[in-house]
Amino acid sequence: NTAPYTTDLSKCAPKPELVTACNLKTKKIEYNVDKSKIDNVNYTLDLDKCKETPKPEEIQVCRLDDKKVVVISKDEYNAHKDKYSTVLNDCASKPEMCPIPGKEMLPKDSADCKQASTVPAELPETGLGDSLAQLLGAGSMVGMASAFVASRRAMKQN
Repeated sequence: NTAPYTTDLSKCAPKPELVTACNLKTKKIEYNVDKSKIDNVNYTLDLDKCKETPKPEEIQVCRLDDKKVVVISKDEYNAHKDKYSTVLNDCASKPEMCPIPGKEMLPKDSADCKQASTVPAELPETGLGDSLAQLLGAGSMVGMASAFVASRRAMKQN
């Protein structure tokens, strides 16, 4: 039966040596870094490497106010997200749409977007003159019919 602990320190893992190092990915000095992590890829003992200011990451964006694609720093984009879009298609020119109801999905310059002009073949006949002529014509027909009937009655009486 052995205990999980021992008083013989030679059987223990050595205590890691902790150093101050430059994290090459973040460009920040870190304290108490295990010396075994120093590989000049992730960490280095050269603290001057952390004094270099990293070049800001640049991205291509669409500037929304003038619809132009520009390259700016990521910090500038994060500070003014309302002025830029990472969707470059937002800068593509959008055609003006047809204003005619029922044809709103067509481009304005489309041949199908033309307003059909409906010119009647003949203007409608309206007004007092036509009504009077019709009334006069109907009155003449009634007068002729009355005269015809009267002449027939007169012939029967003779």
